[in-house]
Amino acid sequence: MHFNYSLKRNHFLNYSNVLYLVRTLNLKSNTMKALKSILISILFFSSITIQAQDQIFLTNGKILEVFVTEKSNKEIKYKLFVADDSPIIVIKTYTVEKIIFRNGVQMAINTSNLSPNRLSFHAGLILGLFNESASYKAQMEYFLFPKWTLECNVNSDVENDYLNLSVGTKYFFDPMYRSKIRIYTGASIGTFDDEYRLQIPVGINYMHPRGFDLRMGFVGLSGTLNNDNEILFEALAGWRF
Repeated sequence: MHFNYSLKRNHFLNYSNVLYLVRTLNLKSNTMKALKSILISILFFSSITIQAQDQIFLTNGKILEVFVTEKSNKEIKYKLFVADDSPIIVIKTYTVEKIIFRNGVQMAINTSNLSPNRLSFHAGLILGLFNESASYKAQMEYFLFPKWTLECNVNSDVENDYLNLSVGTKYFFDPMYRSKIRIYTGASIGTFDDEYRLQIPVGINYMHPRGFDLRMGFVGLSGTLNNDNEILFEALAGWRF
């Protein structure tokens, strides 16, 4: 009887151990499943959050993945994170080409593809079409508005030492969407050949978003008492800052 009792008792203990082990394994398995489900949920919602962002396309080619909070005619406000306490960043609309919102709606902002670098310096050569005149030219230009510039020109004749100064403005046309090539015209007043003359430039400008700028065109000079009307050819290269 004693032997049978011990056997039953040992059998009961073994059964209890197995039952405990099974419950433990089930608990660990359920815990792992729960952790796995939580991890998958976090990754899923994180991917949704990353994808559900607004895209701001800048005129220099950069793309910003942000959350746009406000837009006006002059500026755009956005956040890097959707949290309410994240800082608000403001950019000017002339630096933005378009916005693609998280719902897929696209909004064109600045179709002129104007370089955001507003200040530029150019240097080049001016040649007379109907005479043998030649002069060096240096130019400083600043964009007051997206297509209007204010410029200051300094010319130096190749054969003479005197300088010619003029100030004026230019307007840039953009006949093709997203084109780096633009047609320009304008007007300036200043000295040329030691005479005050009206200067009308017309030409083609290549403006790269990173800053390189190249232009070629013609400059018409109004006649004075001592000079007839003249047409000059100019070629300038420079950089926008």
